[in-house]
Amino acid sequence: MKLAVGESAQLKLRLPQSALPATRAMILAHFGRNLDLTINGQSVTSRSLPLASDIFPPYLDEDSIKRQPKREDCGIFDINPKLLLVGENEIRLTNQSEQEQTVNRFDLGLW
Repeated sequence: MKLAVGESAQLKLRLPQSALPATRAMILAHFGRNLDLTINGQSVTSRSLPLASDIFPPYLDEDSIKRQPKREDCGIFDINPKLLLVGENEIRLTNQSEQEQTVNRFDLGLW
């Protein structure tokens, strides 16, 4: 998904009853820099840099390793799990950078 400077996109995320309640929630996005994120109208703060380009360690073969995004091209957002609802959740992404950004991947982790 491409976002022009200042452009927003809205995503719908449906969560089943079995996913909640969670004690911890996190989103990792592969996008570049300066992305604002809200969940159900509440702003979510990003960390400076994720430790890796995945929330959970994946199995990677040689080809997968080549496709992994660089850590510095990802942002991680710690989410208050109480913001998430069973059923439909609204996620809004806003490009706050000074250039067009592409959101290549968006991962949600629930514990």
